[in-house]
Order: sequence, then structure tokens, then C-alpha cells
Amino acid sequence: MAKVGTTLAEALEPHVPTLDVELVRAACLLHDMARNRPKHALVAQNLLSNLGLGRLGAIVGAHMVLPPEQMETFTVTEEQLLYLADKIVIDDKVAGIEARAQRVLAASGQDPAAEEGARTRMQVAKIIKARVETILGRSLDEVLT
Repeated sequence: MAKVGTTLAEALEPHVPTLDVELVRAACLLHDMARNRPKHALVAQNLLSNLGLGRLGAIVGAHMVLPPEQMETFTVTEEQLLYLADKIVIDDKVAGIEARAQRVLAASGQDPAAEEGARTRMQVAKIIKARVETILGRSLDEVLT
């Protein structure tokens, strides 16, 4: 996932000069550091913030549920890139949003609330993907191959 996030950040950096490639890379590497805990993104955010890494913590904390204000911006942020990378990678392979959605929905146990949450997260990922592709003028597949 770190390779995907970093590749996207490096491609976008000339178009989004405020984007911090190394912050994206670090967030991708650390995003699941508390994976075995309930609400792992929030736990990881708190751990990083307590270590004085508040900005990194905020990015990691947003990888499961992107704060609404992130979708109000017209650019692409570190949070959005981590979120997107998380939604297109399965294990160590680029699988795409649809494959990831199918995997998440299969694991939801036919819980309607879990299914709705998964669909919402994947829709947000599609919006971010479209933003990235618009900024770069090429498809995500082209960027990642």
C-alpha cells in the first residue's frame, strides 16, 4: 500500500505543490499499526498524536472514515490519498475499488448497516479516484503501472 500511496503522491506533487509525499508514505506504512484493536484508525491517530506527530496521526485516523470537510476541497490531500490507497489495495496487490468492495461486503455478514457503510466508503473512494484522474489527465491504472 505504501508503494501505491507514494506513487500517487509523487505523480500529483507537480500539480498539488502543497502535497507532502513523505507524509503520505509514512501514513501508508503506519495506517494499520493498531489493526488488532477496535476502532484501529482512531487508536493509531491517538498514539501518533501522543508522540507529537499530530498531522501524521490525523492522516492515519482518516483512513477508514474520511472527515466530511475532506470532500469539500477541490484538491487532493494526504488524507484522501491514504484513503484511496487503502480502498484499492488488498493484501499486497492493487485490486481496485470494486474488488475491495466485494471483499468488504462479503465480510459484512449481511449486516445492513455494515453494508451501507462499506458502500459509502467505496463511493467516497470513487470520488477521490476521479479527482486524481482529472488532475493527472490519465487513469489510475496508467499511473500505477
